[in-house]
Amino acid sequence: MHLAECLKCGFVFNDDDIDEQTLNQFYRQENFYYSEGSFGTGGQDLFRYNRYMSFFKPFLKPTDTIADIGCGKGQWVKYLRDHGYPHACGVELDSRMVMLAQQQALPVFEGSALNLPFKPDSVDVIIYLHILEHLLNPRHVIQSAWKCLKKNGYVFIEVPNDLKYSEARVFDFFWLATIEHINHFSRRYLEILLET
Repeated sequence: MHLAECLKCGFVFNDDDIDEQTLNQFYRQENFYYSEGSFGTGGQDLFRYNRYMSFFKPFLKPTDTIADIGCGKGQWVKYLRDHGYPHACGVELDSRMVMLAQQQALPVFEGSALNLPFKPDSVDVIIYLHILEHLLNPRHVIQSAWKCLKKNGYVFIEVPNDLKYSEARVFDFFWLATIEHINHFSRRYLEILLET
């Protein structure tokens, strides 16, 4: 793994030679979130979803179209729908996960964060929970969000904070050692990303 830092903004990223096709192939075939006991399926996730809801609730209306990008098996989508947001849906790259979500009658669509399957000006809230650190070009992902987001809509992003890596509960370089983490964000870089 080769890490690099932008001299202008301080953004840290994995500078290994990888392309979009290779990365998408990884997430379609090597995705450890697919297993039954993975993230998005257990009691620990319910605790996390309750925490998310306490943060999101002031911003959400029951009539909102809410899109969870990189939704996996759709468990956050299910949680939102079960808690009064019937227009919550998801987008997922891995067709196996999409199938699992659809077997639960969840509106999860196969697609990419780079090319969201929504009409312009049609989504009230777009949520990226631990997604942007996995993608080659987060700027293009955000540009895709702006296209389908309504004028007064919200984009929520959660990523590991690279300034707090030393506080990781596992070991201090955990987030750097996680092979699929390509981008390493600080609050400053997220602000720059959202301004573009």
